[in-house]
Amino acid sequence: MKKKQSISVKGVKFFQKQLDLLKAEQERSPLPASSLALYILMHHKCDDLGRIKGKEFSLSDFQQSGIPYTTLHTGKMVLLERGLIREVIINDLPSFEIVGYKELNSPEHRIEGEKLSYFRIPYELLTKPLLKCLVSAREAAGILLVLDLFNRFTRFIGKNQAEAMQASFTYTMKSLQDKTKKTALKIRHIINLIRDFFSFEACDYKERRPNKERVAVTKKNVIQIVIKKFKVCINPDLLLIEEDEHATKTLEAAFRKELTVKLENAGISYHSKELRDMLTAVKQEVINVMQFSTQQTFKERKHFIRNVFSSALDSLIDYYQLKSMENSNFTFGNIGSFMRKSLRSSMQSLVVVELDPGDRIEIASGYYERYQKYPVVFSN
Repeated sequence: MKKKQSISVKGVKFFQKQLDLLKAEQERSPLPASSLALYILMHHKCDDLGRIKGKEFSLSDFQQSGIPYTTLHTGKMVLLERGLIREVIINDLPSFEIVGYKELNSPEHRIEGEKLSYFRIPYELLTKPLLKCLVSAREAAGILLVLDLFNRFTRFIGKNQAEAMQASFTYTMKSLQDKTKKTALKIRHIINLIRDFFSFEACDYKERRPNKERVAVTKKNVIQIVIKKFKVCINPDLLLIEEDEHATKTLEAAFRKELTVKLENAGISYHSKELRDMLTAVKQEVINVMQFSTQQTFKERKHFIRNVFSSALDSLIDYYQLKSMENSNFTFGNIGSFMRKSLRSSMQSLVVVELDPGDRIEIASGYYERYQKYPVVFSN
């Protein structure tokens, strides 16, 4: 299959409706920069339902951003008070949830015909000082401007892959002032704070000389540079150039979401690491094997992979429900290992039914050439 190259902002989802909500809240009653910063940072730690398990939600983890613990705590209290996040009990365990995230990220909760509308905010927000600087300067408007910029660049790059690396936009000083409700001097200050993420190049400016008829001429009279327009570019280091050889990234994301939803609905508790282990098992046991199928179309290969995944997950849930009837305190010792065994069992059943002998030989040969061993499903 032909490699599919894509360029995107390397980061996590931030939904358009969330940005609209933050702006509405800001208009109603200004939010402190600390609460906006924490709200953004939580998106880097939450699962596909917008939740962070209570025992995994530590404000000290967000101090990578450089924002002090006490400042983050203040931001957390405001977010709770304003209903932007809330504490929920899931399977008898407390979690913190970004309100509305689950509905926005779940097709079954969206209004019919409504598109999934989100942009990307980069991973570097966790470790770079941008948010710290804006919080220290109490620039909530600056944080909202950053979200607006990522929104605009994400959408442009998604639709214009050929121009992605040269993407730029023009903003007038007046439009920036209207957007942030800040003076030109404050705008320049914000631009300086976010320069590691966005470059602002003055492309229309003029000199303003002192009016000799209105002010006394002294050595301190200076010529001012009045900038009317900026060319804005995103730091190319924030962009991800990815070759998805077998076009499975979307499928893997769908599996992660399905695991999150179905395990919760079944009342199965798990840690973030265990979820990663299950997804790794899907990648290694199914996707990495099926990439060598040459006799299937992409649609057929995708259908087969999904069948294996669904069968394995159903088996895991059925086993849990059966054991829970025998012992209400039953838990998996290693849910990642159980998922791997279920995937292997599902593969062994389906390859015989859905793949012809020639394709099975091609898969086994291709896998051996790449990994110097045969896939488990063909080695028994």
